[in-house]
Amino acid sequence: MRLAVVGSQGVGKSSLCFSLSGHFAKRGVSCTIVNMDAACRRAKYAPGLDIRSFYSIRRELRGGEGEETALQRILRNASADSVFRGELARIEPRVALLDFRGGMEFFLLEGNAPLLGNFADACILVFGSSSLSAGEGFLIECGRRLKKLSGIPVVPVLNKCDLLAKQAPRRTLFEFGANIPLNTSGEGKILRVSAIERTGIDALCQKIMALGKN
Repeated sequence: MRLAVVGSQGVGKSSLCFSLSGHFAKRGVSCTIVNMDAACRRAKYAPGLDIRSFYSIRRELRGGEGEETALQRILRNASADSVFRGELARIEPRVALLDFRGGMEFFLLEGNAPLLGNFADACILVFGSSSLSAGEGFLIECGRRLKKLSGIPVVPVLNKCDLLAKQAPRRTLFEFGANIPLNTSGEGKILRVSAIERTGIDALCQKIMALGKN
């Protein structure tokens, strides 16, 4: 099963991937991490597959454009690249965690969300602890929107939950909430984890394995 791990910058996606891979190993489930960030300078893990072996951010950059634009183009190209997708399909471990660069907004746009379905069977949508200021219903609704647009199951996760008690209440809107109109009346619960302290990781692994049985 290939799992896209998506979230904004700084929410701890790579740390979560590392914690999940270690926990899967303890449970006897083979797992690898795929680096999907072509601009990554030093990964926090040894990737089982690395998009940098197929695409160079330096070669892709064009005059006057930013790195993010080039990275988005790389993802679009990779999603249609039979060679890269073939390598992705041949990954041997039972679980492959696809660690995408920060920029959840990119995947919440209608034209970009289907890219996830070209890479992955399901998605872990990661939020940082500060995102809770927008309300849990809003975060769950983001997950529902991404599921609808991408066509794959989405598990919303609140990472760095160990920091919640240390943070003062914030009144600001969640990063891009004003730009994407969503129904914030969503019901349900969001999984709370701490990749650093390894809390909630077992529950997330169980949720992932349940997805694989569906």
